This record gives sequence, structure tokens and C-alpha cells, in this order.
Amino acid sequence: MTSLKKFLINGLIMTITSLILRCIAMFFNSYISQKIGTEALGLYGLVMSIYSFAITIALSGIGLATTKIVSEEIAIGNIGNSHKIVKKGLLLSLLFGGLASIFLTIFSPFICDKWLHNKISCTPFYIISISLPFISMSSCLTRIFFSNAKYCKASY
Repeated sequence: MTSLKKFLINGLIMTITSLILRCIAMFFNSYISQKIGTEALGLYGLVMSIYSFAITIALSGIGLATTKIVSEEIAIGNIGNSHKIVKKGLLLSLLFGGLASIFLTIFSPFICDKWLHNKISCTPFYIISISLPFISMSSCLTRIFFSNAKYCKASY
């Protein structure tokens, strides 16, 4: 099979899968809208946009930087040093995730009061702030494992 034929078949499979998933998402959003109402769905969208902004702050590029440095160390055959870099990257991602969590917790009353006009309590922000350090650390690890899988051979 030629590479062009493989490319076209894989592209067709991805297109069909994407269309199926978008249709499922459309029906799911319609179902949720009927169950909780349009106002609650709008508030859900606002909360999720603030959450995605907090995730952006928590990730802060540490995963990309760690991936680059670890890849350079593996390329020159310095596996031991790459383990130290991974540990430092995880600590930094824990630090930035923790700071983002603290900031979201501190500024939750302001966000609820000024941005959402007290239509929702601060509890959802307190709950989702717990996940930010873990998301940051998992992003750092995921990027390292995916980018260096062919070099690492399960060395981590």
C-alpha cells in the first residue's frame, strides 16, 4: 500500500470519527440544556472558561521546557541528568499548579461577585482549584513520556 493511500485512509477514518464525536457532543449538549436550563448552561460555560484560564496559568510552559531539556540530555546520552531534570520539572509544575490553585481560591469571591454577579456560589471554584497542581504535574509527565518514548525505553 502506498503512503498516499495510507494517508487518505487514515484521513478518512479521522474525519468520520471527528464527525461522530461532534454529533454525540451536540446531542449531549442539547440533553444537558433541556435538563438544567439555558441559564445554568451559560453559568457552566463561564465557570469552565475561568477554569481553562486557571489551567493555562498552572501549566505555564513547564512541560514544554522540561521536554526540551530532557530531550537534549537524552540526545547526548546523559540519562542520569535527565532524571534530575524531570524531578525539578515536576517540582516546578507542582509549584505553579499550587500557586494557581491558591490564586483561584483567593480570588473566587471577587470572580463570583464582579464577573458572575453572584449568580453562583464560590464552591465550584474551590473544588476545581484542588485539581490544578495535579493537572500541571500530569501535563509535565505526559509531555516527557510522549516526546522521549523512542529514546527512553521505560527508563523512567
